[in-house]
Amino acid sequence: MNNPITRIKEKLTILKDSDPQRTIFGSSKHQYKLNTCLPIEQVRQFEATHNIQLPEEFITFYTTIGNSGAGPFYGLEPFENMLFSDLDYKREDNLLNPSAPFLHTQPWNMEFVSTVSQRENEVLYEKGREAFYDKYYANEQKHWSEKEAAAFVNWVSAILATIQRHPEMCRPSHKG
Repeated sequence: MNNPITRIKEKLTILKDSDPQRTIFGSSKHQYKLNTCLPIEQVRQFEATHNIQLPEEFITFYTTIGNSGAGPFYGLEPFENMLFSDLDYKREDNLLNPSAPFLHTQPWNMEFVSTVSQRENEVLYEKGREAFYDKYYANEQKHWSEKEAAAFVNWVSAILATIQRHPEMCRPSHKG
């Protein structure tokens, strides 16, 4: 039973059974249910249209487990939403380009470091700060809101609590 697909399905069942009142953030929306799987042809067409190759694990998830549903926060997004840069305001004129090179291929923490103190020259300080944020957000660096971060922490906490109650989930097989 080392199949990751089987393990994901089993863990989802355990999470669902462990939260019958749907108290974990977002679970009342997704109900621990997954949407209907995608046909592989739809995924391959998306890849061809955008001249990309999606990771096989991603494809396997969406074609054999489900096209979104249960997951952290309000659940995983449907495949058809993956191009929207803002999921709260889905607009066709503001789509991501999946064929663009991925900018973050190594660890980095971009931070604003001013060449002048704010007290010394507030105008120059603000210009430098604006230039930094223009570059920072032009690189599509995304940050979670406090609400999103809290939801993720709650989701991970729930998973960890479930794992503590069911330590066999941490092993490829309950037989060791």
